[in-house]
Amino acid sequence: MLNPLLEFLLPTKVRQLFSEVEQLLKLLMTSPASSCEADRSFSTLRRLKTYLRNTTTQKRLN
Repeated sequence: MLNPLLEFLLPTKVRQLFSEVEQLLKLLMTSPASSCEADRSFSTLRRLKTYLRNTTTQKRLN
């Protein structure tokens, strides 16, 4: 998926001249636009920890 987009953005001659720019474009295209995914994973982790704390029984503590 990345290669056709790169071919469109950077023709071969330009890619050869500006290899650093090509690397930067690859990094920018793969980085997330927001931190939403990280926030969701922390939220899920917090819910799991809360559940485990609330269901702690004597049997699990031993």
